[in-house]
Amino acid sequence: PVHSAVSEDARKAGYSAIYRETVYRSESAHSAIAGLGTPDHALQMRPKTKVDDHALFQMHNLTTPVEIRKKMGQTSQDWIAGTEQLGNKTSEWVLELPGGELGALLQRNSTRSGHTFNINWSPECGSDLEGLVTAALADSKDVPVSTVVPEFKPALSHLLVTLGFTEQAQYEV
Repeated sequence: PVHSAVSEDARKAGYSAIYRETVYRSESAHSAIAGLGTPDHALQMRPKTKVDDHALFQMHNLTTPVEIRKKMGQTSQDWIAGTEQLGNKTSEWVLELPGGELGALLQRNSTRSGHTFNINWSPECGSDLEGLVTAALADSKDVPVSTVVPEFKPALSHLLVTLGFTEQAQYEV
């Protein structure tokens, strides 16, 4: 975590943070859905396939600030290999835009004790952010829900706080 003893030790050892991520949590998935006011998501998403990897890398490059991309120095193969799953039962969904390009990637994982999700979306899909969060929470039980938001995605952070999510911690990547 930011400002922790471990963080300070890492800096002393030569670690340099690239950006920060914030963990957000809501105690109730159903209350977050109610805050959206749209019980059913209207976005037509489909399961992610291996064929989507290159387009998702392009979307990542479009949505990640250039300074961060330069520091990470990832090729598409590096990015694909480093893509994190939310757990063994993660489902991944993509949103295709009318022109055929990908507009969003949604990862979800539900267990008996909690629900986690991750959203990455392109600027062309920005007005559908509420729909993406609705899709992220769809089919979840009324359990605590959490997600991690990079600092360069303030619109998602703002929406989550509006829905009753609270900031739990910040981490440096």
